[in-house]
Amino acid sequence: MLNEESRFSKALKSIARDQELKAYFQNSKELFPIFIKGANRFVAGETRSEGIERVINLYNKGYQVSLEFIGENTTTEEECMLAKNEFKELIKDLGNNQMKATVSFDLSHIGMMISDAVAFSNLEELAKEAQKHNIQLMISMEESQKQIKFYHYLIEYQIHSQMLV
Repeated sequence: MLNEESRFSKALKSIARDQELKAYFQNSKELFPIFIKGANRFVAGETRSEGIERVINLYNKGYQVSLEFIGENTTTEEECMLAKNEFKELIKDLGNNQMKATVSFDLSHIGMMISDAVAFSNLEELAKEAQKHNIQLMISMEESQKQIKFYHYLIEYQIHSQMLV
């Protein structure tokens, strides 16, 4: 990644993790359009169906594809459940289109900020769904020590899914 792209990526992650700053950017009439213009380079669509349509086109052109329902640092179990369910539907959609694809996510999006138990449960469900559809999971390395613990959990319980950490 180019130095400028790396700095931009780091800035986006910083904004996403600071809820107050994130809200400020999202509500700014001056900054939000600039932010969106930069982010849209990496966003396949505003909805799951838009994203699936775009990656089908790329996949059919020979590209490897990865999709993510963007979000992280969810703070309620309800938000985690909604995110997990969206990821499950994304996995099913990719599988139903017979695409060898990757679904990427942050553990903080599916419960790590609430408890390990919530995150483990949601991760297990996603891994089993991914296994059914031959979809690879890629987990962001936001907290690498916890990531390794989660990976070992899946191995211990013999949940075999193609997973990158």
